[in-house]
Amino acid sequence: MIVPPAYAPRFGWGLVASVVSLLTAYYVFREGCVMFLGKERHQGVVPHESPGVMLVPMVVLSIMAVVAGFFEGWYSQVFGAEKELHLTIAVLSVAIGLTGIAIAYVVYLKGILNPEKAYEALKPLHTTFKEQFFTERLYHKVLAKGYMSLSRVLYATAERQLIDGLVNSSYVGVRALGGLLKALQAGKLNLYILFLSVGFLALLFLVIFWR
Repeated sequence: MIVPPAYAPRFGWGLVASVVSLLTAYYVFREGCVMFLGKERHQGVVPHESPGVMLVPMVVLSIMAVVAGFFEGWYSQVFGAEKELHLTIAVLSVAIGLTGIAIAYVVYLKGILNPEKAYEALKPLHTTFKEQFFTERLYHKVLAKGYMSLSRVLYATAERQLIDGLVNSSYVGVRALGGLLKALQAGKLNLYILFLSVGFLALLFLVIFWR
């Protein structure tokens, strides 16, 4: 149900689905080989069954996984999908699964391939997958660090020099203007009479000459 639709839009997506299926089969049977068929690895610890809170859901999921194929036609109709068997893709899917199982068998039961040596040979690929294609490092080292560096530069130049500089320089002019207005509002009668006289003369000038 997964691999055949993946080949429909583009061959690349089907290839990715096939590789993932191969790795899934390999990983699952690797775990089975190591846990149940390999050498005993427990030291001083008696193996025991998982508690019911884990065992019961796993049993239910296992039963559903075994019998789900018998109801494939039913839930295909429920979801509006057409039941159609592609023999080539079916054979390919089975071959991919058997290949993953065979690799796990050869590596962890027969010991033909040494997993430690395989790890050393494929260490660059393992590191790439482990580091999630280095996307997290790219984010922290390039994007986040670059953003912080740019923020510090903007803070030191635009914020401190430009914006704060304009505000601090305007303080001098505002203070001088305030001092002038403070001198004019000194409460002296002679100054008020002077301003009144100047205003009266200005109005008189406008009435006489502004024609």
